[in-house]
Amino acid sequence: MADGGTTLGDAIRERRGALGLSQRALAAAAGVSGAFVSQVENGQRQPSLDVLRRLATALETSTGALLARPPGEDSPLGLVHAATSLAEIEALVHDDEDALRLATAAKDLVAGPRAAELEAYAPVVVEFAELLEAFARHRYRAMTGAAIVVVASALSYVVDPEDAWPDAHPHGHLDDVGVLAFTHALVAEELADFHAWQRSR
Repeated sequence: MADGGTTLGDAIRERRGALGLSQRALAAAAGVSGAFVSQVENGQRQPSLDVLRRLATALETSTGALLARPPGEDSPLGLVHAATSLAEIEALVHDDEDALRLATAAKDLVAGPRAAELEAYAPVVVEFAELLEAFARHRYRAMTGAAIVVVASALSYVVDPEDAWPDAHPHGHLDDVGVLAFTHALVAEELADFHAWQRSR
């Protein structure tokens, strides 16, 4: 990623500028419109993972380099904490190292300082983390793409200290619990299949 970029649009603009490409030239190389490139660079649209890959190829870089953000003091995991858009989460779950880092961060969270706050939902966090870990290690791939992205999104939200209701707030864990409960209901059937697979091993 170009130095100083803070968003996907910034990273694309800076990389395009470094290569001396116009928006039109980048668009033609990636098979999209110039207007689309402009909207992405200005934060008005988010590219799908497929389009992001084509943009990265045209920019002679990787999707990970475009999505990576310099970690701050409270965000040592980089993309794991910065993943908020659909394209970022999709890229994360398809990057085995980032997916494993997110799974580990989630497990560490419920075993650490916030254990008491998340006690009731710690099993859900661990369950999601184990699923993501099995996916990243290519041991279990029976989940639909949408389900694994939803699970990773929930874990990323819980791990991120700067979510909608900051964790420093006395009740800052309540939104995390809500996200976990909602996500668990969405993927309940697929989680049951995952547990059946775990028992069969």
